[in-house]
Amino acid sequence: MQPERQSSPLRIVVLSLSMFSIFGTALTLTGTLLPLLIDHFRLNYAEAGTLAVSVQLGYLLSVMLAGWLAKKVDGRGLLLGALGLSAVGFGLFGAVDSFWGACLLMVVGGAGGGTIEVVINVVAMKLGKARRGNMLNFIHVFFGLGAFAGPAIIGKLINLGVSWKWFYLATGIAWGVLLLFTLPIHLPSIKQEPLAEGIVPTSVLRLPVATILFAVMTIYVGLELGVGGWMTTYLRDVEGMTTTHAAYVASAFWLGIAGGRLLLGAVSHRWHEPTIVIVLAVWAIICLLAALTLPGPWPTAIALALVGTGYSGIYPTTVSWGGGTYPAQAAQVTALLATGGGIGAVVFPWVMGYLSESFGLVNGMRFYLLMALIMLAFVIWGRTRQFANRKVVAQDEPLAPVPQERV
Repeated sequence: MQPERQSSPLRIVVLSLSMFSIFGTALTLTGTLLPLLIDHFRLNYAEAGTLAVSVQLGYLLSVMLAGWLAKKVDGRGLLLGALGLSAVGFGLFGAVDSFWGACLLMVVGGAGGGTIEVVINVVAMKLGKARRGNMLNFIHVFFGLGAFAGPAIIGKLINLGVSWKWFYLATGIAWGVLLLFTLPIHLPSIKQEPLAEGIVPTSVLRLPVATILFAVMTIYVGLELGVGGWMTTYLRDVEGMTTTHAAYVASAFWLGIAGGRLLLGAVSHRWHEPTIVIVLAVWAIICLLAALTLPGPWPTAIALALVGTGYSGIYPTTVSWGGGTYPAQAAQVTALLATGGGIGAVVFPWVMGYLSESFGLVNGMRFYLLMALIMLAFVIWGRTRQFANRKVVAQDEPLAPVPQERV
């Protein structure tokens, strides 16, 4: 049931698109600027991995709490607090010279971003209803556009001599402006819906498809942010590209993500969500393999950029898959999947840093290829489990209420 006062869907969608645009820019900012941050803070690859992962650590902590907080605080209250954290974390980053101080501010900024993601994803599913997949892909297009525009603009301005510190300040100001626009907004409720009679509430950790998708999201987000975050450093240090050109390639990677989501936003309702994720994962694996085997910097760069088209719809489609499978617990399932993504975002780029320091950047990128294959196996398992459960439900429906975990 919607709250008595709710802003128009158009107004909520426009605000959501704006937040995801800035979120895309903010989440890719450190990866794009990593070569310059390495020079400024005098970091080795392992320390660079720690800095890059700090924003993801804050993200992880917030999404772990988001499902619980959603039971006690309305969505608007969560958004306002999250926007404040993001404004402080990113806005003050360029003012500190301490490596650990910079890491702490990234934790604060990431905590805001994680809460924003959970709330907006649930709100989008509420607004999209039967076409929740279309709505989620459409909103996530703007994450990709923000992630595309950020590296493109940064690459151009760095070439003109603009300091990296200004990019963080501008991002912080943008979060502050969005906070002001959120003040008068009233969102649909994101609290858990009452379950049907005869169905006992089940912990999300005991929902079989949700736990498999948790593993998918853990690996996927690690891959997306790992490949996207290390791309500029890889192209500069392994392929010999300039930082400016490498930033343009990173921009193309995120443009591929945005373009794929835009297409899926229009057509995703025509296919089963598991099928979409499988096709996208296979394509991303092919492109990543090409990037590691093709000779020369530009063939490698093109292949890395095309990885983004494969990654494009995996996140929103998997969220839609989980939320649609367990609609009564959509907020809790979304928070679980976002938590998996947060774990991957923390662990994978950090592991990449240490692998690259010990065995070289090429072997670090090969680690991502291996994890992509493992992710594909989990997706296929999740698809098999879901369709098997549907057959059981169809047989049991005339006899008894369907338990929550068998939906």
